[in-house]
Amino acid sequence: MNRIISIVKRMVYLFRLKRINSFFRNEFKGKQHPIIISGSPRGGTTWLYEVLQASTNSFGLWEPLHPKTIQEYYPNTNQWFHKYIPPSEDVVTINKFIADVCQGDFITESMLQKNIHFKDYKSTEQLLVKFCRLNALLPWFVNHFKNYKVIQIYRNPLAVVASQMKHGAWNYKEKYNGFELTGHEYYPEYYEQYKNILSEVRYPEEQLAVIWALDVIPAFAAQSERVLHLKYEELFLYPEENFNKIFNFLNIKAPGHLNELIQKPSSTTKQGSNILTEPKLQLETWKKNLTEEQANRVKNILLKFGFMQIDDVDYSLEIQRS
Repeated sequence: MNRIISIVKRMVYLFRLKRINSFFRNEFKGKQHPIIISGSPRGGTTWLYEVLQASTNSFGLWEPLHPKTIQEYYPNTNQWFHKYIPPSEDVVTINKFIADVCQGDFITESMLQKNIHFKDYKSTEQLLVKFCRLNALLPWFVNHFKNYKVIQIYRNPLAVVASQMKHGAWNYKEKYNGFELTGHEYYPEYYEQYKNILSEVRYPEEQLAVIWALDVIPAFAAQSERVLHLKYEELFLYPEENFNKIFNFLNIKAPGHLNELIQKPSSTTKQGSNILTEPKLQLETWKKNLTEEQANRVKNILLKFGFMQIDDVDYSLEIQRS
């Protein structure tokens, strides 16, 4: 009996998914351009996404640059879209993919995770698209999608690395013999300029620090009036001030129940997190999850990339590479 109920529920879901796709392809007339959220995995994007989805009449799309999602769009091909591309380059495959996603012409089941407006999608005024793989593409994205506004959020890389190592979604080896390029790079010259640093990677935390740096260095360079750069720590410590800054940037009126929304932890927050008990200690949690030796390895890698100040709240890229 339970199996029959599951099958029926599945059929209803797939039918509704088909109706959603039909609506956004053929009927959707968004009043505004999509809202784009970008940041590193475990960097605060989910919290921001959930607050904005709950406070706007938007339809949320989750991580469209996930390889499995891209594979659905380009079946039987090996497409990989979250590597750096120079701003002026034209790459038809990714351009078409992102354009279709941001216009609602391509929606998959996995992209509907955390979507709270699934049932009332027909009242949608705009799409809200959350990326954690857009960072290195941001200068290219801003140059090719000239009407879209992006909220780019950064989190202390020590906290990002610690959270990724604890989370369990990152399955890394205990030892490395350098950081190897995958062969999916559109512009390997960007990565090869750091080859001396990449060759020094020996530990998982160093690997994660390299990935973080390679991703966010281009994001830092995406200086535009259509990109709002925010630090997770400032958003976390001063939420009302910074969320109001976000709403002003988007030309959207802040909801009256904003305080209630921003006090709720994200759905990906693990049990035992300080957010659930002592929120102000959350910014120091990484110190419990990384040994001093691991933290120093991360800092040394980041220093070589040009990140000169790394602590709980203040970190910056002092040296811009080509």
